[in-house]
Amino acid sequence: MPKILSRFLKSDEAKKRARRITLFALLLVAVVDWWIVIEDGASNARVITGIVASATLALEMFYPTRRRLLRRKRPGEIRSGGSERAGFGMSLPRKKILVFLVLTFGFSSIFLHPIISSGSLGKHVIGLMWCPGVAAIITQLFFHRSLRGLGWKPGRGRYILWAYALPVIYGIALYGITWLTGLGRFVPDQILQWAAERWHIQFASASMNVGIYAFAMATAGVLFSCLPALGEEIGWRGFLVPELIKVTSFARTALISGGIWAVWHYPAVFFADYGNPATPLWFNVIFFTAGVLGISFAMAWLRLRSGSLWPAVVLHASHNLFIQGIFTPLTADTGITAWVIGEFGAGLAILLALTAWLFWRMRAEPAGH
Repeated sequence: MPKILSRFLKSDEAKKRARRITLFALLLVAVVDWWIVIEDGASNARVITGIVASATLALEMFYPTRRRLLRRKRPGEIRSGGSERAGFGMSLPRKKILVFLVLTFGFSSIFLHPIISSGSLGKHVIGLMWCPGVAAIITQLFFHRSLRGLGWKPGRGRYILWAYALPVIYGIALYGITWLTGLGRFVPDQILQWAAERWHIQFASASMNVGIYAFAMATAGVLFSCLPALGEEIGWRGFLVPELIKVTSFARTALISGGIWAVWHYPAVFFADYGNPATPLWFNVIFFTAGVLGISFAMAWLRLRSGSLWPAVVLHASHNLFIQGIFTPLTADTGITAWVIGEFGAGLAILLALTAWLFWRMRAEPAGH
């Protein structure tokens, strides 16, 4: 739109002014639309309008950068070294990050709308988890017309093994202490009842089938869990972490990516059933955020050291599987248990903070540096 308007304007200053007016109009439409959605609720059409306005705003802001990047160099042309810092004084990685975030939260609102309306994650959770990945792919194609750089190669196998084993290690430490100290009771039969209620699986005998269930979950279950985890990790670790490390330190990369990741979960925590109903909301938010920040150090380290997004995918899937699908269902509440275990418990947050410290001491540089 600014390009069309500029044909009728002769001076550069008039063209800039026309562009600012257009961007302001898009911003106004986006803000008003999202305000209506948040305050009064809205139809899917209203939500989609807000997403389109937000996405168009981001693309209009950064179109000159894309045009310069894709413009073929003319014979004898000497380009300045400042081609990556154009428009609004932002470097290319920062522009890419901003576009990615606008798209991620915009796409996520499509699925958050029915989730918040129903108060349950339900069938929409898979679509929600793929929003960061879709946003990352679109952003990468928009700026580079290529999906290279997202870490598709598997990298060395040892990083994937570490990623798989890490949740097992801190899971055994947390739940072992919980069972031994009486903060929670080890109840094998409970996991079979939990599996029957969740997946409608019936078991004939408890003693043997607990082992079979755990083995199946630790193998096929992890592979199945990688599918939704991949959607998130293409965005958070495949795209966001490598862009952040270009403009800041490893610690800040882990903290910023983890903070954004935590905030992205907040609507489901505040307005749906993603949380622990046995503890207060403020407790859930504090210790969930602390845990996400902690594990983000391990995620970032594995992504940067391996040069691959797959260790982060495996760590995400392994964490969800072992913590949510094995250790927690094996634990019966003794009154204080909910305050200690699980993704919203203080115990896991403390262990993940220790994990963050260990990976911070092994600060990573991008692969090949």
